[in-house]
Amino acid sequence: MRIRIILACILIYAIRLETYAQLPLSNDLLETGAQQRRDLSIPGSRIVLNPYNFRIPPGQRTPMAYSSRPTLPLNVGYLGTKMANRSFEDLIMLHVDTKQEGHSFSAWSAPLSDASAWQPSDGARMIPAADGSLFASTDEQASSDVQSIRLKDAVTTNLDEAPYLNITVPDGTALWAVKVHGQGEPSDRTIRHESTGAGAYCFDLRKATGWRGKRTFYLTIFLIGKGTSLYVTELSIRGAQATLVASDTMDNTWEPHRLAFEGRYLGNVRLRGFDFFYDDETIVRQFSSDKRAALVYSGKYEGKLSIVGQRTLVIQGRDIQYAVSFEAPFASPITFYRTYTDLLARKNPLDIPPEVGYWSVQTAGNDPTRKPTLIACSFAELSLPVAALVQRAERPALNPASVTTKLRERRNYWNSLLAKVPHPTRFGLNHVNPKGVTDTAMRKAYYRAWVFLAMNVLPPDTAHFPYPQIVTGKPSLWSEGHPNAPFSAAWESFIAIQLYGYLAPEVSWDAFSGLMSLVDEEGVLGGESLPSRKAETALLLYRLTGDKEKLALNYPALKRYMMWRIRYPMWVYKDVSILSEHQKDADFVVSAIVDMEALAAIATILELHDDHELWVKNRLALFDDYLRWFWSDSDELPVQLYNTRSGLRTAGHPVWVTSGLAIDLLKPPHLNSMMDLFDRYFDPDQSFAGFRMPKYPDVAFTVRGLLAKGYQNRATQLIECNIRDVMRSGAVFAEQYTLDSPPHGDGVRPSIFGMAQLIDFVLLLNGVDYLDGRDAF
Repeated sequence: MRIRIILACILIYAIRLETYAQLPLSNDLLETGAQQRRDLSIPGSRIVLNPYNFRIPPGQRTPMAYSSRPTLPLNVGYLGTKMANRSFEDLIMLHVDTKQEGHSFSAWSAPLSDASAWQPSDGARMIPAADGSLFASTDEQASSDVQSIRLKDAVTTNLDEAPYLNITVPDGTALWAVKVHGQGEPSDRTIRHESTGAGAYCFDLRKATGWRGKRTFYLTIFLIGKGTSLYVTELSIRGAQATLVASDTMDNTWEPHRLAFEGRYLGNVRLRGFDFFYDDETIVRQFSSDKRAALVYSGKYEGKLSIVGQRTLVIQGRDIQYAVSFEAPFASPITFYRTYTDLLARKNPLDIPPEVGYWSVQTAGNDPTRKPTLIACSFAELSLPVAALVQRAERPALNPASVTTKLRERRNYWNSLLAKVPHPTRFGLNHVNPKGVTDTAMRKAYYRAWVFLAMNVLPPDTAHFPYPQIVTGKPSLWSEGHPNAPFSAAWESFIAIQLYGYLAPEVSWDAFSGLMSLVDEEGVLGGESLPSRKAETALLLYRLTGDKEKLALNYPALKRYMMWRIRYPMWVYKDVSILSEHQKDADFVVSAIVDMEALAAIATILELHDDHELWVKNRLALFDDYLRWFWSDSDELPVQLYNTRSGLRTAGHPVWVTSGLAIDLLKPPHLNSMMDLFDRYFDPDQSFAGFRMPKYPDVAFTVRGLLAKGYQNRATQLIECNIRDVMRSGAVFAEQYTLDSPPHGDGVRPSIFGMAQLIDFVLLLNGVDYLDGRDAF
């Protein structure tokens, strides 16, 4: 209550949320340019367009640079629960046929079947095969997650003649990366950042390294993850004289309901189109050209490919199947290629599709006077009969008029959702240097954050987890949670469940109940163990719905989990065997203390009076430990880490420590030293006010603590700094951010945290704390 009163007084002229505020529409959120977001999904779909590899170091590649290429590719991620590989790049590519003679050749081929040519690291194993393939694996007991296989001999080739590194990976469970080390250079150059994936890969070494001409270098393949494997059937450097050409220049735009693209080709041919979600399982690409052109549609695939009828391809992989269907019957026989260089040169075609490769079909020549071309892709688990999959994929092609209707429905859906979200009336930064962030840009970013939240709703998996999930970030393909709900981080997803409760509280309740159903008898929630926001989430959902039955249903799991968390307030990545009762982390202790306050309130609602007293008692005891563990003396600065056996204290990240301001029990002199720590780093002119690793939950706790304890000016400045600098990062919704100027998204991205940072802090600037429930609005 006190926080709400203070918030109302931050600015006398801060207007409450009003229903008559001008509502944004999907079209209003249009993004263009190099910093635009590229991912797209819809609530209830396992598909995401343009997934992003968050393991790329901060600032190196924007989503636009990562997913957009002159081939105008359709890139897909599929969040299947038990899948080894979830990213499918270049499912559709568009080229123009120049009709010129091409050629393709191999300049170098790796000795895959010669074990003596390779140097594996201590935890890696290689099994070369007589057929020229290579199987590499990592030991379960390896000392490091990162292992490698390195070619002993250097590679020498003329990159001006043969610039393409081709790697064919039919199967594998490892994250894998490729690096080259130029002769005489001080460090490696990354050709492929670590990621999962199977299929045919083609990397332009000149573009990736900046090298030209004849070069000598060493090549290493890295495998990340213990007990994982990688199967390689080709590793070569190739050249090509292309017959097919991609666009000379391209433009892309993002809107919640579609991704539009434009490519300009030789001969002044201009191709315009868009991709959108026809339904939960089907993507439609529609495009047209302004001149007659010999277009070639192609796609990369991995798995068994078959041709069904006169208009549809079906690809059945290890974990997933999908169908590609064309509006018109095939204008020419479909051809297949093993490598992208063969496809470009239209050389070495295959009549029978290989296990991994490319399909390609030539059009009769696009007529600009005819209706647009339509291609549909539909995805399904392997359990779905092929006939049903084909029917799904052919539905748009057999009824092209439905595409216009479906696109309008998709746009109207987002318009309706945008009308439901809270509508602040104040956008603007008045207490810090805005550094170019405008009110209009801030407003659009706020509404895009709600769109991103809704896009992250995953449907139930009847085979493994019959509950919806509101995941860490569909486009990031983060999958380190409980094995049955791998896409839900037990921190980000609870924040997402809270906010989504304002849009669809029943879905949030189901998602929450699903995650709590995974808490075992010991109180462990599998996957990455993270600070608790579970009781706070349950209490908010109760405030939003008044559903006492669901609160009671989840209470036993909440209780088991909290008793376990009190015993082990530390981070652990999946392997609970490394838990220590001696290692204490203030980030976890603070979250437990705050969450126990919510548990005590829940016990009162459920009329569990003994449990209410239990949580009050345990909370006070843990708070006493908190003061003892993280302060060597009440006048000294608090720290993040403490070992009760060794007595060693480690400073850690300041804003993870100042999250303790959210504890209502914190009083002088410990409050004074906590503020000394805050003031030592607080600088509104610096990115994120000078606090490194500014994760949303820690900053939010710090903000609410400052407000509750009377430090309104610092709180307002910290709020505005975070809004400003999320915006300056390109409004990347990231797990955390760097302190560069401008800052970059870091860690998992896109992620729920960056989204919540914008939504929560914009609302706080408007005098509203969403944790108070609907009464706050």
